[in-house]
Amino acid sequence: MLVFNNNRGQTKPFDGQTQVPPEETYSYTIEYEIDEAAGTVEAVWISEPEMTTASCNSFIMSESRRLPKTGNILEFNGMCVPAGVKDATWDAWDLNKMFIEEFPHGGRVREYTRNEPAGIVFELRFWDPREVIGWQNYGGLKIPGLYGPGATVKSID
Repeated sequence: MLVFNNNRGQTKPFDGQTQVPPEETYSYTIEYEIDEAAGTVEAVWISEPEMTTASCNSFIMSESRRLPKTGNILEFNGMCVPAGVKDATWDAWDLNKMFIEEFPHGGRVREYTRNEPAGIVFELRFWDPREVIGWQNYGGLKIPGLYGPGATVKSID
């Protein structure tokens, strides 16, 4: 089973636990192997085993899927707020800190190999370099050969 874990606050709503602040958490994809006969579940792969400066808090509109031909994992971070932002809150009503969605953000698409550790085959980021506009994506598809042989991707910063 493939799961996109937005890791938002690391608690369930209204369970009384204190949420982990945004600067201490990040989002990732994790794959579980389920053995129904034995009644066991084991984590067998993770896209990002630890938070880095390239990690995202992607708490909405995100998903992961396995690509049929390669077995690689395509991960869509619908709203990528850089992990580690300081003085952020998950609570939109807390006026002492900025709500996480108010930070500059963009979207990110990554294709990972299922190696251990995972390798990044492809990455596309939607980001305003002036941090004025917040970009978001709502999923997508990988379409082989869309641009034809020899096509290149260029940055338009």
